[in-house]
Amino acid sequence: MKVGIFLVSAQPPFLTQREVLANSLEYAELAEELGFTNIWILEHHFTPLSICPSSIVMAAHVLGRTRRMRVGTAVSIVTLEHPIRLAEQVALIDQLSEGRFDLGIGRGAGNKDFPVFGVDASNNRRTMEEWVEIMRTAWTQERVEWSSDLITFPKVPVYPQPWTSPHPPLYVACDSPTSVEYAARNGFPMLLSYWIQRETLAGNVELYREVAEAHGQDPDPSRHVVSMIVHLEDTRQAAQAAVYDNMLWWREAGSHAYFTYEELKSLTSYEHAFRRWEEGLLAAQTGTPTTVDDLGVQRLLDCNPVDTPEAVVARIQELRDEVGLEHFVCGFEASGNRDRIVDTMRRFAAEVMPELDLEPVAPAAPGARP
Repeated sequence: MKVGIFLVSAQPPFLTQREVLANSLEYAELAEELGFTNIWILEHHFTPLSICPSSIVMAAHVLGRTRRMRVGTAVSIVTLEHPIRLAEQVALIDQLSEGRFDLGIGRGAGNKDFPVFGVDASNNRRTMEEWVEIMRTAWTQERVEWSSDLITFPKVPVYPQPWTSPHPPLYVACDSPTSVEYAARNGFPMLLSYWIQRETLAGNVELYREVAEAHGQDPDPSRHVVSMIVHLEDTRQAAQAAVYDNMLWWREAGSHAYFTYEELKSLTSYEHAFRRWEEGLLAAQTGTPTTVDDLGVQRLLDCNPVDTPEAVVARIQELRDEVGLEHFVCGFEASGNRDRIVDTMRRFAAEVMPELDLEPVAPAAPGARP
């Protein structure tokens, strides 16, 4: 079993940008000290949900400040990038870190991102899939050229080639059946999100298994990564109370950052998100919602182990025993309070990790510096 952390880098109103970024680096170094397996870095544009607009840049810096942990992007929004430029950056980070980098990718859902960067959101599923194909070609061939209605460029070599053969591990954010099927056909492990309820997680894993087996890919669910919001107190009530106000701010900030219900109506590539909106409307019997994820703060907290250490252990063991998941990433920043976050990380390491069958920590990479 593996346990890592998320670096969210959100900026609630009571923190400066300098404090947010300094805290993020502190959490990264503390995670290595406490024996976590890896770090996954969030990326957002134009929103205080995260003031990290480049998970690639942040990952490179964190890799330089750590010795043994793997560092990944969760996610790099590949549709906003040029595929060759991204392939170069990933290969360079993979070389400099001597193979400690994981590339998590996604299509994005920011309502400002696509018009600002000049990308057609209605076509971004196809864009992501083609960009991945270009990058894999660049990593595995001496030269790459491309010609399609999306992009055309002449034959070029891409330097450097990756340290990892054939290329760094590639994970796909999967919030819809279409994304699950794409990941399974290509053998990419899934990044599963904290807002997905247990039954949906199990359904996604089963769908992946069926499609992967049909395409000759590895169906093992232990390869997937599932994130969860974690905060520890002596009681469930105290844990949820400690994070509630900040999570309320988070949900409100999200209402301005993601596609709205009306915007999703015209985006055929986001039909699953649109259906989720409609299901939320029917369940809540309310008017038009204002956030992509119409779960509500309390339902979101109830989906995640914001609870006692014993309850967190039980949650993780349940997902391992009943769904087969073995790679968990904890978002400890729900309270927004640096001291509470550090305390929860230390308490998790002391009271939760010893109860889990954790994979031994890998030694520091040769030549790496603290």
